[in-house]
Amino acid sequence: MQVLVQRDAEVMIVEISGPMDYPGCTRATQALQEELALINAPLIIDLSKVAYMMSSGVALLLTLYKRVNDNQIMVFCGASRPIADLLDLMGFSVLVKMCRDVEEAKKLIHSIEKRLSN
Repeated sequence: MQVLVQRDAEVMIVEISGPMDYPGCTRATQALQEELALINAPLIIDLSKVAYMMSSGVALLLTLYKRVNDNQIMVFCGASRPIADLLDLMGFSVLVKMCRDVEEAKKLIHSIEKRLSN
């Protein structure tokens, strides 16, 4: 499993690729600790390159969710049908919006921020 963190002027994107299994998620959680402390922008979790997800992958996503402040936005994107179904089953669909891709996620974030600013 690999994790790539990208920042631009608007959002922080965490792109996860490969299997979200225990060894990979353990390494990713440790590697993301510093990045997680710096989250101050809307967060997009790109799951488009995730091959499969075990319970440790769900735990990693829950850790990311807990790091997001109440006034921040977190969006998942690119999840395959089986992974989207798993996240829905685990209750994430109530907590986090899901989009097809990063561009759709950015548009959703923009519309939410616009609505909140009015």
